[in-house]
Amino acid sequence: MRIPTADQVVIAVGGYHLPKLPRMAERFSDQVVQLHSSEYRNPQSLPDTPVLVVGTGQSGCQIAEDLHLAGKTVHLCVGSAPRSPRQYRGKDVVDWLDRMSYYDLSIDEHPQKEKVRTKANYYVAGRDGGREIDLRQFALEGMQLHGRLKNIRGNTLEFWGDLKQNLDQADAIAESIKKNIDGFFISSLLHPLFLHNLYPSQGYTGED
Repeated sequence: MRIPTADQVVIAVGGYHLPKLPRMAERFSDQVVQLHSSEYRNPQSLPDTPVLVVGTGQSGCQIAEDLHLAGKTVHLCVGSAPRSPRQYRGKDVVDWLDRMSYYDLSIDEHPQKEKVRTKANYYVAGRDGGREIDLRQFALEGMQLHGRLKNIRGNTLEFWGDLKQNLDQADAIAESIKKNIDGFFISSLLHPLFLHNLYPSQGYTGED
C-alpha cells in the first residue's frame, strides 16, 4: 500500500472535534444509556427502548432519522438549528451556495459577523444521495417532537414551549435560501454572456 506524503498538512476539523456534553446530562439516572453523537454507530447499538435525541443540528437530525427509519420510537428535542432544501432548481444546494460565492465570504463580510462562528449548520441528509430532512413529516409518521430540553427531575423531563417557533423559524430560513437562489438564477439569466450563449445567431452582446 502506497503511503501518501506531503510537505504541509492542513487539519480542518472546524469547531466540533471535541465532544461537548451539557451539565444537565448529569441529572439522568445511571440506568439511562447516554451516547454523545460522536459515539453513535447504528440503531442496533442502542437498547430496544424509546430514544430521546437532544438537538437538531446535522448530527441530531440525521441520527433521529436513522433511528426512525429503523423502527425505533424516537423523541426529538427541536432546537433553533436552521434547515435547508437539499435539491433546488435541479442542483444540490451546496452547488448553488458555491456558485453564489457564499463559501468565499470572510467573517468580516458575512452579515452575521462573528456570530456566524457559533451558528448551527443547516440540517440535511446525505442518505440516498442526499435529501431534505422534514421534521414535520417525521411527526406525521410517529416521531414525537418536543421543544428544547429545559430540565430533568428524576424520571421526569421538562421541555420549553418553543417547538412551533423553532419549526417555523427553520422553515422560514429554508424558504429564504430558495428566494436567494431564485434571485441569483434570474440575475444569471439576464447576464449578457448567458443571453449571448442563448441567442448566438442574433449576435447578442448586451449592448443596446
